[in-house]
Amino acid sequence: MQFLLSHSFFGSTYRKRPVDQVVRDVRAAKKNGSRYIAFIDDNIGIDFEYCKELWEVLIPEKIIWMSQCSLHITERPDLMKLAHRSGCRVLSFGIESTNQKA
Repeated sequence: MQFLLSHSFFGSTYRKRPVDQVVRDVRAAKKNGSRYIAFIDDNIGIDFEYCKELWEVLIPEKIIWMSQCSLHITERPDLMKLAHRSGCRVLSFGIESTNQKA
C-alpha cells in the first residue's frame, strides 16, 4: 500500500489560503446549513500572524471549528484564547516519541 502525502506534490513549503477566501468558504458552508467546520491543515497555528488574522475574522461568523496544530501554540496563551473565541473547540496534537527505537 502506498500513501501519497501533500509534500510529495507541493514540496515542504507551508501554503496558506488568503483569509478572505477562507471566510468566503465558511460563509458558503453556513449558507448550506453547517456551522461546524473542520480545517484540514497540518498545523493551523504555525504562522502566528496568519492565524491571528484568520481567527479574528471568524469570531462574528459564530462557527464551531476544529483543526490540527503543534504544541507551539501553547507558548501563546493570547492565541489560545483567540482560537476559542473564534469557535475552536478541538485542536488535535501529534505526539512523537523521543525514543528512536519506538
